[in-house]
Amino acid sequence: MDKYLKTIEKTESEEDSKIVNVQTRNILNKINAFIFIFDVGNLKPLWINKYFYTKMGYTNKDLRTLTKEDFLALFHPKSMPVFLNRIKYLLKNTKDDVKTVYQLKTKNNDWIYMLTSSRIFKRNEDGSIKYLIGYASEVNPTELKHHLKEMTRLKQKCDTLSLINNLSRREFDIIRLISHGFTDKEISSRLNISIHTTKTHRKRIIQKLVVRNTAELVKFAVENEIC
Repeated sequence: MDKYLKTIEKTESEEDSKIVNVQTRNILNKINAFIFIFDVGNLKPLWINKYFYTKMGYTNKDLRTLTKEDFLALFHPKSMPVFLNRIKYLLKNTKDDVKTVYQLKTKNNDWIYMLTSSRIFKRNEDGSIKYLIGYASEVNPTELKHHLKEMTRLKQKCDTLSLINNLSRREFDIIRLISHGFTDKEISSRLNISIHTTKTHRKRIIQKLVVRNTAELVKFAVENEIC
């Protein structure tokens, strides 16, 4: 199985990088929960993490070739209208985050229950939703309380990853150097940029990650394994 997964990852990494950057993808693939990026306009998933295709049997390549009809057919007949109404709701209530239970069909034609939620991952230039990031856990309907706590944890993780995915490659380089204790002068020398540019990058990174200062930035980098 490990060899199979590595083959999939190698084949699909180039396509994946167009949706999520390498750092974000690596973090998502370490999470033991169903994670997926969803294209709202085309009504189809664009990317799933390793846990998803291990449990469900589908690969990223499988999902890219699905038509809208094929994708909706993965939902149990009782879950399909719930899902469509959920998408309509999100388009009107972009700040809300409602948890929903769906029945989905695996590649082996088994049905599983998923407690699912989603957040805005990327927007179009006009401000409309482009991609959603969805996260889910398999549930036994009688154990929802426990899974609701797990969903809260996943929500926080996915919100954080949305911030990380907005960082540029240069910003990742600077975060790593800051985390290792380099001063602005040392960073500017290593990256062959001016001190002013280094300071500007530092301020912009702090704004993007919604942290208050350099100490919180380093803590964020350590906790999310980006240093």
